[in-house]
Order: sequence, then structure tokens, then C-alpha cells
Amino acid sequence: MSGTPVNHDRTTASSFRISSVLVPLAGFLLILLAMNTYQYLRVKDDLALTVINEIGDNELGELKSFFDNLTSKLNMVHDWGVNGVLDTDDLVGLNRKFMPLISRQAPVSGLLLANDQGGEYFLYRDGKGWVTRVSTQENGTARMVFRRWLKPDQAGKEWRKTRAYDPRRRPWFHAPSGKGEVHWTPIYTFFETGHKGVTASVAWQRPGGRGF
Repeated sequence: MSGTPVNHDRTTASSFRISSVLVPLAGFLLILLAMNTYQYLRVKDDLALTVINEIGDNELGELKSFFDNLTSKLNMVHDWGVNGVLDTDDLVGLNRKFMPLISRQAPVSGLLLANDQGGEYFLYRDGKGWVTRVSTQENGTARMVFRRWLKPDQAGKEWRKTRAYDPRRRPWFHAPSGKGEVHWTPIYTFFETGHKGVTASVAWQRPGGRGF
């Protein structure tokens, strides 16, 4: 699925735009939309001391395990991206990688890949199963293609929408740091579902690649 703008300073944003023109794919973001379940989401910025004091040892252990597991998965996908393992033209291939990756993470609501051209792949679950939303930017709006998936390689219903949406303006979008660090947002409202939650993301640079 697709996305757009950024919270960078002007130098960073400018270099990204130039890179986008010279190299079709300047960078990818992996975004894991995380924790729309309340017991995993008493978090704002960092875990506040007052919140920690209200959580029992077992709950705190579960919470730490969840964060550690999520960070480990993000780091793994970061390495996939850096090494060219993710083919963004291959929806089935992405589904086969990411559906198992988040299928057992009950609090996780979805996963996105976005580039600095505003292209985005968004995999999420609704009450009926798996859905992908693939977005591209055109004349200041996002052209979105939705597909329901019966299996990772078997698409069902397809529908389209045009919306005022740009992933580069979302709270999770950030420039690659070169260190592959996991970035956490404060609590905010998700675009597609309207639910509140937080997002963990990693970014990387992939020179010479193709965009969405």
C-alpha cells in the first residue's frame, strides 16, 4: 500500500525528493501498526513510571515480551529490505511473508510498507479476514486498491477508493537513520480504522531499487 510526506528538516526532505527522482526507490519504511488492545496499550511515548507501578509483574513481563518480540520482527524485516528480499511488485510474495509474521500477534492490527514517493502496501485484518490496501499518489490524492484475501495467494473481492491520504504525513513516517532503530509513535488515531493505537517503525535506504 502507499503513502507520503515527512517530519524531516528541509535538508533531509530535499535529499529524499532528489533521490526519488534520480533513483525510483529511495527508501522504504516498515510500519507495524501495534497494540490497539487496551491492556497492551497503556503506553504513551515511553512507559511512564506511574503506569509501570499500576501493572503487575506478570502483566509487565507480558508487555516487555510483546515489545521485545515486535522489535525483533521489525529488525528482521529491516534486514530483508536492506538485502533486497522484499519485492514490492509481488503482492502474493509480501502476503506470504507478512501474514504469518503478524498472524499470532493478536494486539497487532496491521503492517505497512511505504516509500518516500508516497507508495504504500498495507496489510490488515478486519472481522472477515485479511485485506490489503495498495496506494499510489496521483495529483495530490491517494489512489487505493483494496483486495480481500482468502489465502496469501488467493484474492477475493477487489474495490477502489480515492482519498486525501499521504503516508509521508503520518506520525510513523521518518527518514532512515542508518542505524535501523525502531521508532515508536505516541498514541494517535489510525487512518483506516479510526481506532487509537501506537505504531512501531523502522526505515532503510535501498539505492538502485525500484519503487512501487
